[in-house]
Amino acid sequence: MLLGMAYYPEHWPTERWACDADLMQSAGVHFVRMGEFAWHKMQPAEDHFDFDWLEKAIKLFASRGIKTVLGTPTAAYPPWLHAKYSDLHQMRSDGTVKEFGQRQDVCKNHPGYRNAARNITEELSRKFREHPDVIAWQIDNELGSRGTARCFCPYCQEAFRKWLGKKFAGDINALNQAWGTVFWSQTYNSFDEISIPRDTTDMHHVEGQNPGLGLNFLEFSSRTQVDFLEEHRGLIKKYNPHTPVTHNFLVHFLAKRFTIDYYKLAENLDMVSWDNYPYFELRGRDAAPSPMNCDLMRGLKKKNYWVMEQAAGPCGWNTFAPTPEPGRMRLWSYQVIAKGGDAVCFFRWRSCLFGTEQYCHGILPHHGKPDRRYDELSRFGSEIRKISPELDGSIVHNNIAFLFDYPAYWSFEIQPHISRSEYGYYQLIQRGNTLLASSGIGSDIISYDDNFDAYAILVASSVHLCNKNLAEKFEDYVRRGGTLILGPRSGVKNTENTIIPEIPPGFFRRLTGCSVAEYDSFEMKDEPTVGLSDSQGNRFSGYAIAEVLEQDDDTEVLLRYASNYYAGKPAAVMHRFGNGCCIYIGTIPDDSCLTGLSKKIPDPGIIEYYKNLPPGVEWVSRRKEDQIFRFYLNHNSREVVLTLIKGGRELLSRTDAEHEIRIPPLGLAIVKEKK
Repeated sequence: MLLGMAYYPEHWPTERWACDADLMQSAGVHFVRMGEFAWHKMQPAEDHFDFDWLEKAIKLFASRGIKTVLGTPTAAYPPWLHAKYSDLHQMRSDGTVKEFGQRQDVCKNHPGYRNAARNITEELSRKFREHPDVIAWQIDNELGSRGTARCFCPYCQEAFRKWLGKKFAGDINALNQAWGTVFWSQTYNSFDEISIPRDTTDMHHVEGQNPGLGLNFLEFSSRTQVDFLEEHRGLIKKYNPHTPVTHNFLVHFLAKRFTIDYYKLAENLDMVSWDNYPYFELRGRDAAPSPMNCDLMRGLKKKNYWVMEQAAGPCGWNTFAPTPEPGRMRLWSYQVIAKGGDAVCFFRWRSCLFGTEQYCHGILPHHGKPDRRYDELSRFGSEIRKISPELDGSIVHNNIAFLFDYPAYWSFEIQPHISRSEYGYYQLIQRGNTLLASSGIGSDIISYDDNFDAYAILVASSVHLCNKNLAEKFEDYVRRGGTLILGPRSGVKNTENTIIPEIPPGFFRRLTGCSVAEYDSFEMKDEPTVGLSDSQGNRFSGYAIAEVLEQDDDTEVLLRYASNYYAGKPAAVMHRFGNGCCIYIGTIPDDSCLTGLSKKIPDPGIIEYYKNLPPGVEWVSRRKEDQIFRFYLNHNSREVVLTLIKGGRELLSRTDAEHEIRIPPLGLAIVKEKK
């Protein structure tokens, strides 16, 4: 376990560096992350590089036993580059330009920027090649943040046309056929006629455009970011073949939407790291942060991750979030450790006195003197040293996985089906993931390309885009004994975002044992929802959408609609297939209904859960060979008393814990269970 700190030596007088290094050493900090926004400091002019100050900072921290994660500075380009290339700004979908002054606001298809970015990364990589005090490299910073993964400028239009030409092997007729461009007289004679989907008269870029065009543009935009990262990874590895390379990923609420395929972005990185700011999405101070952020990041490479920016104080730009009360910063850090974190790096060391992020409060306040957050950091650092020998090498292993597919997510972005509703692809996965976590059931987030056989249960909120090969992969999984739970609008479209001319759920028809006769929708959040009932007469609610199902003779009906003109018709069914089963749910049930449905799932005997886990308490496990470490995390502002599933040794207090344990407000326990 490693403890890190985001540090910006360029923000402070050099005579202050030693003081900061001494304080970090005392608190138990293992590494600093630096350099990721210092392009001008490293290259004050096009023909002049200066790394002496950075080398001095690395050496000073190393003298205190503190290593460095070195960032490439390409996220924020210097004014001299802006002056040289007046057209390197990104363009919005309405044709307006994103002017200089932010970060990630440059077009990554601009040849002048790409050349300058290559130069600074290569010079930096060469200067610090295999440096003994650099333990990892970070490429850029938060690619795609604040909607910057998509650019609509002429450079991108030219690159998009070339990308489509390569994808369709130069055959424009194949593209026309795939997208159905005969609609609205949009048939193309050549790739040069294709325009980026900018805003139309009354719609926002991909909305209202040909769905095939929209999906391909979103995939192209993602690929642009992936190619940029791959280029810079290659430059770093050229000089540093033995040093790990990472990138700090964003989570949903920070990115605003997922604009980059993170599976592809993570594919060739040595490890995933990400930035964790829980207070931006919490509903109430005592709520536990969403487990999905950790599960998604862990699932990108099926490995433990690093958190490269962990919330310290209240954070914001023009406004700032509530201040985490004493103990919560430590507790949030343990949550990411419990769910697969091997390093926690706080953002930032000291609150900045200038610039946009003056209100991104760090461990030290603006005045630079240690206070209670520093004391909390020191406690956490001491504990990390204590528990690392036990936890190092342990991993998170779950038997349930949720499927998350970026093209499906983008397809719903283009055509969300139902306006102003709770029917959101990501939100449904997050809801299921959180509902399981409330019973202490851990789950992974995986892609269609992953090994399904590693899991007893797969949950797919909607396999909206599908082909025969994918459907056969699901069939093989269920036939061999797996349980698949499918949500509505599955098997509706092919991978070019056009409708499959089959009765839904299309290629899943044989697996689900049902067909969709028709479907209904409920547009407004506060509109009355459809009633549901199970075989025992229990009543529930469904919302957003209602698929009216027709089941085969060998298919069991789990839910029926209890209202509207399709009352009595099936709403959810279970179909045995080979040695496994598929559950198809044609609506969005309420939580109590989902809990009831979960009891219908054949018990594989390997799903662990904690019965009656109190609200605001997490029960999470890490494993090392046959040893289990249980984390009991109390996010409440009150003490809780918990019964232990199995006794053992509590690692923080170094005391025996046999039957029950008291967890103080915003506290935790880590129990090394008896084998």
